[in-house]
Amino acid sequence: MNEKNEIDPRLKSVYENKLDKTDLYDKWASTYDEDLINDLGYVADQKACEILSELVTDTSAYILDAGCGTGLVGGRLRSAGYQNIDGSDFSTGMLAKAKDTNAYNNLFQHDLTKPLALKAPYEALIAVGVFGFNTPSFEHLGHLTDCLVL
Repeated sequence: MNEKNEIDPRLKSVYENKLDKTDLYDKWASTYDEDLINDLGYVADQKACEILSELVTDTSAYILDAGCGTGLVGGRLRSAGYQNIDGSDFSTGMLAKAKDTNAYNNLFQHDLTKPLALKAPYEALIAVGVFGFNTPSFEHLGHLTDCLVL
């Protein structure tokens, strides 16, 4: 938010778009990390990883980073010693950046508004900054929880 309490235009274009956001994220991928961290003071990835580390103490657990974007979360988890991290995102531009982090064992393209083809291979799931602004919405969360070992 700026001094006028207006949403940053980069975020506004994502939040207000109720349609396909693939092009927005593909185009944003090259500056995404710098924009979020340096310009906007983003810390959600750090906070979410701290919480996951408290809840999932086994660093060999299989984790899915859903909506992994450029790999901020995967990089943090890998630095914390987690060994089995997969990432999914709908944006090929974001997935290309995530691949460059070398944080993920596997990366795959997935639209979170659709069911995930995998069944129960993951012991933990993390989805930072994915739900809450139009699409995907909380009604799609079940598509991810189906891939958790309970």
